[in-house]
Amino acid sequence: KDCLYLVDSGSIELSFGPTKVILRRGDYFGEPVNDVLHSSGLMNVAERGTAFKVPLADIAHITTVWANKLTEHIPFVRKIPLFQPLHMWVLCRLCHQCEVSAHSLGDSFMLARDGATISAVVSGNYVVKSEATNKSKPVGPLDLYGHETIYAKLHTHPKTVECTSEVAQSLRFDYGTISRHVLPVVRESLLV
Repeated sequence: KDCLYLVDSGSIELSFGPTKVILRRGDYFGEPVNDVLHSSGLMNVAERGTAFKVPLADIAHITTVWANKLTEHIPFVRKIPLFQPLHMWVLCRLCHQCEVSAHSLGDSFMLARDGATISAVVSGNYVVKSEATNKSKPVGPLDLYGHETIYAKLHTHPKTVECTSEVAQSLRFDYGTISRHVLPVVRESLLV
């Protein structure tokens, strides 16, 4: 109860009803989320390995940052349509690792061709432009951008994002978390 576990090798399968989450190297579990721990009865060792046991007291500064990010971002993240089928554990990971980006009217930036991040619009509006096709797509609150590169087969079409509001804000999510824990669930839910 007083420890966080950090997976070093192997894998652990967490089952939340029909939803399964595979934890691999770098994933962690055991920290309280709103004072609720995930039941150990839901865990299964999928591939034998090791996990580090870290006392929560030793990482109090990190868990404080996580708690603040969770308090600030979880109400918004839970509203994102693509994230609806995700378990709270995954939503917590997204919040722990997200970064806030603020932009002003006319600011523009390139999306990484490798799909390294996905962002959700918190406030304001942006337009995503494809340089190859000369097409553009407006995005607003609760819309995602950056995921276009996930679906591009060769990742060869650069995209530019431009802020079209006086002030806009987005949350940028870590692609490692997206690829390991979001895409498998989203793919599965899209097949239903």
